[in-house]
Amino acid sequence: MRRTLLIGILICCSQLVTATTFDLNKECREHYQAIFNLQFQKAEKFIAIQKVSQPDNAAVLYLEQQILFYKAFISEEDTDFQKFRSEFDMRHEAYNAVPADNPWTGYATSEMYLQSAILKLKRKEYLTAGYQLRKSYKIAISNQEKFPAFIPNLKTLGFFHAVIGA
Repeated sequence: MRRTLLIGILICCSQLVTATTFDLNKECREHYQAIFNLQFQKAEKFIAIQKVSQPDNAAVLYLEQQILFYKAFISEEDTDFQKFRSEFDMRHEAYNAVPADNPWTGYATSEMYLQSAILKLKRKEYLTAGYQLRKSYKIAISNQEKFPAFIPNLKTLGFFHAVIGA
């Protein structure tokens, strides 16, 4: 039983890290909206199905990242923060596996660092938060230079310009 469970977990994790696309398709966008409406269960069901049917789509990991961030931000529970933190490297690897010609890769990576920094600021981890804010900003700038017509990137840059301007 334990061996079967361990093999299943390893297979799932290996599929997550080998993401080769980032397709925020219509269904993903609908569930992205559900996440903003704090309908986590609805989105989690969709994510579970998509991890099996589209294991190479990093957009599914991005949706999952949003849920983890909101849960950790809203609840302020250590377990939610640790879950976000523990999956950070896996998501980073998955985003890096997507071809560099996809603008969502840089956007998702920048968002991930920004969200991590926000959570760390709430926990008074100022030094690492500052490092991650800087990293997020540099990735967002680089992504904007590579893909100037990519509108979602402007959200992250707008945040930084508002904070720097204040």
